[in-house]
Amino acid sequence: VRIPPSDKTPIPVDSAEVDSDKQVFKVYDQIAHHFSHTRYKRWPKVWKFVTNFPVGSIVIDVGCGNGKYLAERS
Repeated sequence: VRIPPSDKTPIPVDSAEVDSDKQVFKVYDQIAHHFSHTRYKRWPKVWKFVTNFPVGSIVIDVGCGNGKYLAERS
């Protein structure tokens, strides 16, 4: 049995998730420019992996940084 602290009002999960999502977006928006400028150098193993696909291949890049490899094989 879980009993919330008596001095705090429990927040429904859905409201907490929405607030968390908004906070994540806000933080990423704040750091995106700096983050992207620190991630310009190709990683050799990723570059080797990417260049093994034929030109024009369809690849999904999910949550993998700033997308610096996306245009390389278009």
